Order: sequence, then C-alpha cells, then structure tokens
Amino acid sequence: MAKQEKTNSTASERPMPVHPDPNKETILLRYPEDGSVKAVSNLIQDNKGNQEIVTTDPTTKNQPAFYQKRDSLFIANFFKNMRAQMQDPAKMPELYIVSFDKVGAVAADLRKLHEDPKNEVLLETAKKYRTYTQNLEKIIFDECRMPKAELAAAGFDVKQMEQDGIFKEMELGKEPQKLYPLKSKLNEQIQMDGLYAIKAVKNEYNEIGFELQSPLAIPEFEQDATLSIELSAEDKKALAAGKTLERPIRHDGEYCVAGFNRTTNRMTFIPCREIQAPEYVFNARMSEEQQEEYKRGRKVHLDNCHYYGNDNTFSCDVQYDTHTRDYRTTGHHYQRPYVPDYLARQLDDTRMRMLLAYEPISGKGLTDRNGMPLKRDICIDRNTNGVTYVSLRRMEQEKAQAQAQSQQQAGKQAAGAPVQSENDMHVDNDIPEQSQSRGHRR
Repeated sequence: MAKQEKTNSTASERPMPVHPDPNKETILLRYPEDGSVKAVSNLIQDNKGNQEIVTTDPTTKNQPAFYQKRDSLFIANFFKNMRAQMQDPAKMPELYIVSFDKVGAVAADLRKLHEDPKNEVLLETAKKYRTYTQNLEKIIFDECRMPKAELAAAGFDVKQMEQDGIFKEMELGKEPQKLYPLKSKLNEQIQMDGLYAIKAVKNEYNEIGFELQSPLAIPEFEQDATLSIELSAEDKKALAAGKTLERPIRHDGEYCVAGFNRTTNRMTFIPCREIQAPEYVFNARMSEEQQEEYKRGRKVHLDNCHYYGNDNTFSCDVQYDTHTRDYRTTGHHYQRPYVPDYLARQLDDTRMRMLLAYEPISGKGLTDRNGMPLKRDICIDRNTNGVTYVSLRRMEQEKAQAQAQSQQQAGKQAAGAPVQSENDMHVDNDIPEQSQSRGHRR
C-alpha cells in the first residue's frame, strides 16, 4: 500500500530545549524528484501493513517533533515494506541518519544538491549521512539504548570506550577485541582488580544490557567436555586461527555458527535463525539454496561477481563470519589482471604496465588500503589474477640459485655424471615465501 505523508504543523508550539541533543539521531528524507528534504516525525505501521510517515520541516525550532532513531531493525523493515508496496520504486526517498544538532545544516546541503549535483562538498555531506536498509538491518544493539551510565557507575572509563569505538562495534554485535580495567572494593581491606571484555546483550523484553567477560587461561574448546569431544583437531586449529567453522554446532538446544574470540579465549555462538543472508554479493545474486547454506556457516561459491563500475568479473567464496557479523569473501579469481583502486592511484604508467604484465614491482613508497606502508613487494598472481606479496630480493636469489644449479648439471652431463632429478634437488627451507614466489611463474 502506498505510504501516506503529512506535515506536523504543531511542532513549533512545543517547548524547545536550549541546545539540540547531539547524542540523539533522527531520519531525514530526500525526495529525488524535486530534491525536497523532510525530517521524520513519526513512523506508523498497523497490523494490516498500512504505513504512514509523519514529517516536519528540518529546522531547529521543530526538533521536539523529530523522530528519534532507537530501533534500527524496525526502521529497516518499515522502509523495505514501503519500497515493496510502491508502484514506482524510483520515487522512494533517500534515507539519511543525522544527529539532532546537525539537522538544519545537513538538510540545507541536501537541498542544494538538487541544483548542483556535482558539487564535491555537497556530495561528501550526502555520502557521510546516507544510509540504506541493508545497513540498518546489521545494527543489533542501538547505541542510544545502551545503559552506558551503568558501566560508568561500575567504574569503567566510558569516555575511553567511546574514543576506542567499541560501542559502534557493539551495535553490530561484534565480539570484543579489547579488555578494560575495573577496580572494585569488597571492603576497606580487600580490593579487586580485573580486566574484562564487554558485550552488549538483550533480555527477554528486548532491553539492552552488558555482559562482562574475563579472559580464560585455557581456550574454552579445550576446557568444555562437550566441545573437546565434538570438535576435531582440524576444527580447533581453525578456531585458534580466528576462522569460523564451516558447519553448524549445536549449542543451548539450537544450531549455531561457531567461532572463537582469541581476546577472551571463549567460544562465539550465533544462532542460525538470527543470521540474515545477503541477496547480492558484489552484484552477483545468491540463490535461496545458497542463502540457506550460508546461514548454516557453510561456504558458498559465486561466479560473475564484479565491483560497481568495473567489468572485470571474478568468482569467490562467501561465508558468514562470527567476528564481523557479516559476510567474508575469499578465493577471488579474476577474469583478467586486477589492481585495486587504492594501489592504482599510487602507480605511475610504467609500474602499472609492469604489474599488468605479471612482473613484480617494488613496494617501496606504496601504502596498503589502510594507509600503512607496504613492507613487501607485489605482483599479480597468474593463477588468481589478483595482487599478492612477493620478495624481489628472494626471487633474484632463487633465479641465481636456479642458474647455478643448471650450470652445475650441465657440467656433470659433460663429465658423464648422472643428472639429478627435480625431486632429488635440495630446497632451502630457510627462504620464506619461496613457494609463493614460485607460484607467479608458469
């Protein structure tokens, strides 16, 4: 059913706080047809699926009427249903999540974008605040509903946690990767010190709370009697390496995708029923059968993937990852040599031509996707057509060694000595990455 929209005319009559709360967020809607921008005041959905959006002008005086974003999943489902009911999805408004104190400025920039669609400053603003239903679906614990005051009262440094960004990670249900100190007194003579990992949890009433976990001295899969029997040696090795198991494990009466948190030495169990499989990965559609396999932790192979605006297709394996609570892709095989954008921007024409010709180049002066200097050299792997790390110095050493062995064999042949087979040759195992560098040659 088509959505209904109306403007709240009584917002300016409500009492107004002196300063808009920067810790509260609302939704701005931008309509692509005319570039108009509205602030959401309420989202109404009845039992029959009828939907209504109440809006108001995005001005400071109307902030008492702004809708506060508190349940991301509800918002995602609301707008997904709205899109499904629209006869013309092109008229679907764009969604922007903005803090109360920035509503006026962001709305002004979004309006200007209609008249000046190539303005880089306006485009940067739109990119910063734009969101999509698939992003909202990933939020499990909304930060605005977390009882941070309880952590502060217990003695934790909440400001430091905010600077570390752990609440943003908690929103997505990610496993804690840092321990925080807590000091407490039982009495005047006894004081307890401890390090704890902090997880967001929900109770039966959908209220958000926190769970404190102290790290175990021995991995949980070695201590737990059931796990020690159920998990094979290969399973334990994969968990210790930070991988998600490729088969479901029964835990607390239901099947779960299992992983391991090396910070706490504890297992991670995500019920299969809670996992949402992506419909598309790198613009390749995942079938219903593949989605079911994905939700059970298994790897799914996809062909004909491609990045937006790039026709270099590739295949990859997709698997749910317990650490990121999202999909992880591995085993990329490209149709032709592929150089990631972050590297391509750093290369001159000469080095780019060398890479595309499968020749190794020095990593000196180059940075990775996170801006960190490369510590090794790079080339394109002939088997995958993707960039991989190598060592030019070691490759030169291998080449010189091969030439010396070839000359030595030629001398033995001339003297009538038996020729040494490849399987009998000595391999210097002290040279790291030797097998990798060999893999780049035909």
